[in-house]
Amino acid sequence: MNKFTVTDPTDVVTIRTEQAKNPSNMGVGVVDAASGAIRVYPYDQTDEWVSLHPQCMAMAGHEAAAWMAGFPIPSTRGFVLDYDSAMGQWRVVNRSHLNFPDGGMRMESQSFDRVLEALADVGILNPTIIP
Repeated sequence: MNKFTVTDPTDVVTIRTEQAKNPSNMGVGVVDAASGAIRVYPYDQTDEWVSLHPQCMAMAGHEAAAWMAGFPIPSTRGFVLDYDSAMGQWRVVNRSHLNFPDGGMRMESQSFDRVLEALADVGILNPTIIP
């Protein structure tokens, strides 16, 4: 089993910065289960990418994030990363339509635990977990 890694730790800084400007601009996280690579993009960035790449016929959110990261859709799983500035707390939501191969909207628990470990490696400690 490969270790999951946030391949660009500045992704987390970007999410926090963008949410300070627009609290509803949550982080769209994707993980390539085959390689263990994780990327996180602000939702608005995925929406902009869809507008610029209509030929891909992707939806904003996790699907666009997978395309942006260069991850193959069949092996990509998704989650949401949100910073609650009022509480000073990160929230991680295990939910994405890309998780359907795992049996529903949630990725399987071992993979999600590995996502949480990778997020801890870049400073997201003790986040609130939202199933």
